[in-house]
Amino acid sequence: MNWRFREPSKQPDFYVLNGDMVSSMRSEDHFVNNVLVPMAEVSGSSVPIVYSRGNHETWSNHARQITDYLLDQEHPFLYGFRKGPAYILVLDSGESRKDSDPVNWGLTEFDEYRKEQGEWLKREVEKPEFKEAKYKIVITHIPAFYSKNPVHAADHYFSLWGDTLNKSGISLMICGHTHTPGIHPAQPGKIEFPVVIRGGPKQDKRTMISVIADESKLQLKLIHESGKLLGELTV
Repeated sequence: MNWRFREPSKQPDFYVLNGDMVSSMRSEDHFVNNVLVPMAEVSGSSVPIVYSRGNHETWSNHARQITDYLLDQEHPFLYGFRKGPAYILVLDSGESRKDSDPVNWGLTEFDEYRKEQGEWLKREVEKPEFKEAKYKIVITHIPAFYSKNPVHAADHYFSLWGDTLNKSGISLMICGHTHTPGIHPAQPGKIEFPVVIRGGPKQDKRTMISVIADESKLQLKLIHESGKLLGELTV
């Protein structure tokens, strides 16, 4: 890959992988060579990596082994943590299509899983660490904002999580999936926070999202792989 990103001037607190890091989980070698090895080169042993599962990581025969590469915790694909003035919520939007879609062969129950996440989310936003955070950031693969063809996962999870997210003061949501980068403003009465979407995997379509936050402001930049600034958001 011919990445042209400049090295950050300051070591980040953590990196985020926001899903669809591989086309499918067809083998261990495929995941290791395309995700773990490159990220080890970038982060070394000192910078943590936050992972949010994409729908492509639910595909193929090695998908059930992905937890072998994650921290052993009760909820490997949904969790929250405080870092500085921000609280990060990682949610698993799951497979994009309905469980009943023939391509899933009756092997998935993401609708029920998203319901369980909704109950977890209600408890998470009541934590003092969450309420006391100045900024509240949601990371999930499939965006709540979808301007073209409806996507089942987006409609379903927002019907379950949307009320909780809207009422809990979310600062922004960071997503992927569409391969079309953009910063989408809040939609009052529907989505009460901006949604930021990164680019796709092909050369000249790739992007990076940089977030810097302190007690005075949170600044997000959406950056093309060439270094060109595609958009920015200040909270």
